[in-house]
Amino acid sequence: MYIGMGLRKNRHGVWIVRCKVPKPLEEPVARVLDNGKERQTYLQKSTGTKDQREAKRIAPTVLVDFRKTLDEAEALLEERPLRTSLAQSEIDRIAEFHYASVLAGDEEYTVEGAQADEDFVRSIADQLSQTGIEYDMPAPLDAQKPLYGLTNRQVTKRNLELAWWLPTMREALARGNISVVSEAMTELLDRFHLNLDRNSAAYRQLGLAVLRANVRALEALERRYSGEPIDTPPLVEPKETLRLGGTLTLAATVFRPNIAVFAPQ
Repeated sequence: MYIGMGLRKNRHGVWIVRCKVPKPLEEPVARVLDNGKERQTYLQKSTGTKDQREAKRIAPTVLVDFRKTLDEAEALLEERPLRTSLAQSEIDRIAEFHYASVLAGDEEYTVEGAQADEDFVRSIADQLSQTGIEYDMPAPLDAQKPLYGLTNRQVTKRNLELAWWLPTMREALARGNISVVSEAMTELLDRFHLNLDRNSAAYRQLGLAVLRANVRALEALERRYSGEPIDTPPLVEPKETLRLGGTLTLAATVFRPNIAVFAPQ
């Protein structure tokens, strides 16, 4: 049932406020909400009530919040005009940034994150064992945790993940299937303060460049994992960014090593 002010009932009988996002604002609204989506076609919020009169009282406040979100999105659109082309130098810089990000993420894990990861896995395993819950792991825990470096479990899991990711990305590159790096593309464009038309030739050109960089990075990791001294290139941050986050977040978009997985039986 729809009664105006965007009010309608959901399947549980609760009144919600729903507003269509104008087409040009779908991507900027998604960035404002920061919900992981590439586009946001509707704004929606529950009034938390099944009472129509109470819902009508709440709806104007919700619509004001929606208006604020749309205003922020419009400001982003003005700040980031839609582009349909990129210079080759821009494409190269973005692709190289992605390459460096993947290697930097791996190095950060090895130097800083491995110990915390191992401690977390062991604590979960201990809790499951104490409660009598059976579980399975991709690789067993080492009898003793090493003072430095990765455990045998971490090395095994890292190598298994790379053995899956590398051929998958190579096959995608052979087909020109840039959808496998779409999440990385979204974050890269955001980091480089670019609003690029997803239907443009430039978007496809950038996608291929990022995909090539990703395959090169995985090949570099394969050599690094065999003991070759593979350096991590410096991460040169864009001069202008909309949202400043950690410099290593992109590495997790395409290759995230050593995440513990338990499969209760």
